[in-house]
Amino acid sequence: MNNKKTIILAVVLIALVGLAFAYQGPIKQWQENVSKQKNFLAAINTEKIDKIVVAKNGETTLEKGSDGWLVGDLPTDQAGTKFKAGKLAVQEVLDKLSNAATAQLELVSTNKAKKADFKTDSSGVTVKIYQAGKEIAKLVVGKVAGDYQSSYIASPDTDSTYLLKGVNLSYALDKTDWRERVIFVGEAAKFSKLRIQQGKVQFTADLSGEKWTAEDAKKTPLNKDKVGKIIALMANLTAADIPAQDFKTAGLEKNQLIVEASGSGVKNTLMVGNDNGKGMFYAKSGDSDIIYLISQADRDELNKNQAQLK
Repeated sequence: MNNKKTIILAVVLIALVGLAFAYQGPIKQWQENVSKQKNFLAAINTEKIDKIVVAKNGETTLEKGSDGWLVGDLPTDQAGTKFKAGKLAVQEVLDKLSNAATAQLELVSTNKAKKADFKTDSSGVTVKIYQAGKEIAKLVVGKVAGDYQSSYIASPDTDSTYLLKGVNLSYALDKTDWRERVIFVGEAAKFSKLRIQQGKVQFTADLSGEKWTAEDAKKTPLNKDKVGKIIALMANLTAADIPAQDFKTAGLEKNQLIVEASGSGVKNTLMVGNDNGKGMFYAKSGDSDIIYLISQADRDELNKNQAQLK
């Protein structure tokens, strides 16, 4: 009797060991393979992308032009104006899409009703990717995952939601305005001449060695630090906002303030017009018709006469 019980216990033990092996081995591997999904973004090649359509509370089209990316589908007051897209913003999206094309997808839900929980339904951001003018991928990007490094995505044509591991595509797409606000970008060290025109009065300053002097009969010395602040602004200037493109409102044709900084292979010219009534001033660069708004602090720093720079 004891031998029979021993045999039964042995058989049960062997069965349990077999089940444990199966769970840890073939069954677990099967479960992992089920959770690992084929990446429906694998066809994305960021070097070939020429258009990205981002839709959330309206639709924005980013199109690759001969001189960088442009923003299309603008509000009615911007119609007909070609705006450059923000270089850093577009590059961040391209980098994330490149990572997404090779990332691991984990199936987290096949329930259509659960999409709202992950914001992969209509509350998410719909993105269409084009290569050579042809749509090659369409996805809905939902909320950021709990690790803050991944995001939830879905195909709008299925009920499934996936975790895009290690790629925070949600953050890259979280933009309300894709237009470039950088007016000037450069190296202050390259500039050696400054001209400021206030209405009909103007003066010019030159850099010789480390000393700035006015172009007048006395070669009046100017304060290096004061001039340096203007040069730094003219080398790297970012708009506070981009208004409706209305030259009549902007008052830029009056030449109220013109600042020109030039030097070794560079020449940045800024025209500043009227106050917009909200603490900002209309402005444009000399080589573009795009109207920007700069802060009053920046305008005041640029609006200096020769005496103020001594």
